[in-house]
Parts: sequence; C-alpha cells; structure tokens
Amino acid sequence: MKLLVFTLLLLTFGLFADANELELLHQKLEETKADKNYETHILTLVKMSDYFTAEKEYGKAEEYAQKALKAASLLSSDALKSACFNSLGHINVAQGFYSDAIGYYNSAQSLSDSSSSIYILLNICNCASKKGDFLLLKESVIKLKELLIETSPNDAFLYIRTAEYANGYDDWGTAKQLHDFAVNKAMKTKNYQVLSRCDSLKSEHLFTAGKYKEAEQLLRRSIFFASKAEYTLELYSLYRQLGKIQVAQEKNDAAVASYRISVELADKVRPYLNANESFETDSFIEISEIYYELAELLISQHKGKSINESQNSLKELCLLMESLKISELKNYFQDDCIIEMRNRDQALEEVADQKTALIYTVAMNHQLAVIVYHDKTYQLFSTDINFSQLRNKVVMSQVL
Repeated sequence: MKLLVFTLLLLTFGLFADANELELLHQKLEETKADKNYETHILTLVKMSDYFTAEKEYGKAEEYAQKALKAASLLSSDALKSACFNSLGHINVAQGFYSDAIGYYNSAQSLSDSSSSIYILLNICNCASKKGDFLLLKESVIKLKELLIETSPNDAFLYIRTAEYANGYDDWGTAKQLHDFAVNKAMKTKNYQVLSRCDSLKSEHLFTAGKYKEAEQLLRRSIFFASKAEYTLELYSLYRQLGKIQVAQEKNDAAVASYRISVELADKVRPYLNANESFETDSFIEISEIYYELAELLISQHKGKSINESQNSLKELCLLMESLKISELKNYFQDDCIIEMRNRDQALEEVADQKTALIYTVAMNHQLAVIVYHDKTYQLFSTDINFSQLRNKVVMSQVL
C-alpha cells in the first residue's frame, strides 16, 4: 500500500487523463467493494479524484476525494488520509486556489511519514512559489533539505527540484548544495533529464551574476542532455534562455536563431499543453513571451537592412504574430477545427488587394510596434507606448 500511496503523491508533478483509465477505475471500484478490499478501494477513489482533476471536472474530483477521506477516517489509516488530503490539494492547485491547497497539503504532511513528506513538501513549495510567499517557500525548502539528507532517496529529481525552489528565493548556497547532490545521483543512474536541469539551474545563476560566456557553455550542455533524454517539454525553454544569454552578449543573429528554434519546439508541445493545462498557466504565458521576445529582436534587426531583407523580416514578424494568436484561440476553444480552417485558408497578404491594408500590432515591454501591409509592401511604425501603458489604457476604457 505504501508504494501505491507514493504513486498518488507523485501525481502532483503532472496529472494526466487516459480515455481508457476511467472504465478501468470503475471496474476496480466494483471489484474492491465486492472483495471488501477497503484499502485498495480507497486508493482507487483517490485515483478517480485525480482523473477528474486532470479532466478539469473539479466537482466530481472533490466528490471522490471526500468519499475516500470519509472511508479512510473509518479505517483510521493515516497514510490513506494523507493521500486523500494530498488529492484535495491537487484539486485546489488546478483551480489556482493556492492557499486552500496549502491547507490540505499541511494536513497531508501531518499524517505522513518522512519519505511521503518529501513529495508533499514539494507540493507546498509549488504553491508558495506561485503565491510569491517566499517565507513559506524558505521554511519548506529547509524542511525538505533536512529530509533529503536524512532519508537519502535515490531519485535525483527530488534534489534538483528542491534546489530550484531554493534558487527561487535567492539562496544559492542551499541550491548549490542540493544541485551537487542531484548531479551525483543523476550521474550514477545516467538521468539526463535531471542533468539537464542541473546545468540549466547553474547557468541561470551564472547569467544573473553576469558571467555570460560560462552561462552559455553550461546551457549548451543542458540542451545536449535534454536532447539526449528527448525532453521536448523543457527544450523550448532552454533555447529561449540561450537566446537571452546571446542577447546579453550582443550576439543578436545567434539569438534570433535560438529563438526561432524555441518557437518551433513550442509549437510541438502545444498539443500537450492544450490537453493538460489551462490558458493562464506559466507554460502558456512563457510561450507568449517567447514570441514577443523574438518579435522585438526581429524589429531591432529591421534597421539597417536592405529593402528585401527588411521586407522578409517584417513578413516573418507578421506570420509569427498570426501563429501566436491562432495558438491562443485554439487553446481557448480547445478545438482543432481552428487549425484545420487556417490550413485551408490563403495567407492574408495573398487575398489583400490594393484597397486593403492589413495592420498588425506588437505590444512589447519598451514600445508598441505597428506593421502595415499595403500594396504588397510592409511598413513598420513604432511609438513609445509600452505594453504596461497599453494594458492600463485598455483596462481603464473597460471600466469607463
């Protein structure tokens, strides 16, 4: 049973719904009820809850979690009650109710053993990080570090994840110690995914310290390890970071190439994100930022180019913005029909006549760029209005 409870605790790192899983879970509930196998029956109820959380059916998810908790209380099983509270925490995290989630996770931790507490504390760290509660984050990381040293689990991921949280409140000393533990564990098992995250974390620290050359070298090794592990979900973010480091070194052509790869890889993970994440998750926000950062680079390169190069650069910029908006619409409506329709349509510039002008706006941190396509020619205009100012004006107009 302990192994099963561990499996349920690990679900915090990604809840996934399988179309065949629901039928199998229903069968398992009937079998365990008939056999009076109460422990497995409760764990199956918890799995049902996690299934519906992944499906964003939070009412059903809570119903099954509460049923499981009631049954676990009758058995007086701390381990089972801990798994139930943990599942209730997941439901609240999925809806962005981080304070409520922390309450459930604290209840789960109070009933768990040392090994289980590691996973639950990571859940609390996740909530504290998203809330910006750095005091709670620091307290949780200290507890995690003590537990990791005490129990010495072989899973290198636990060390690097804790190190990343420590770095989140600028405690590089703790982060570095946990980073080194993670490297040692990962090297023994050839866990390239963790090795990639270790190099990425250290590269980020070096970048913050202004050591751009060393940061780039480490990040390239991180990309190598991620590629070796086929860690596509992380690669697009790594190439974005590489682009940032190259911009800091004024290697703008190389940065554009890195950002282009990042956008291409982000396109590949969109189907996963559409199926498993909501519209306002960190991943979707990050992908939008990647597009706008590449847009800003393309605009900066527009100056000083030949007419043909300039036109190609502006055309790429417009296509980039179209691609981003289609991605956002697809995720919002959760419908592939948008993509199918777009694939059958002609590009806008192919159907625009001499009386038609296409206008693209690109709101960036430092300026608002407007690209006008008319009579087969692209023109770029810019103002000093930045994204924050534009957003404030839109909000005020909605209020009025």
